[in-house]
Amino acid sequence: MPDPKPYLSYGVRHDPDHQTSPPYRAFMGWCDDEGIPEETGEWITVWDETPIRAILDVYDLDGNGDKIDDGNGSYVTHPVTYNPSTLPPLHNA
Repeated sequence: MPDPKPYLSYGVRHDPDHQTSPPYRAFMGWCDDEGIPEETGEWITVWDETPIRAILDVYDLDGNGDKIDDGNGSYVTHPVTYNPSTLPPLHNA
């Protein structure tokens, strides 16, 4: 039975000033290597399963390409599942 506890959960950082730490840069590199477009989402969760499973909460966009406000201070998202070939690196920040 798969472990219900995620291997990693990460809030996606959209401000370039907050993307400079070595652990986050390693995470962004892993997403790029695995074809996960993290810049399109709000949150990513990864499970150490066979196969590895990653779910990215992708922003829903309106007809103008803008994020849709959910009325609660966040945006509407939908989950997209990926099966990366490796687990992301873990680093102490």
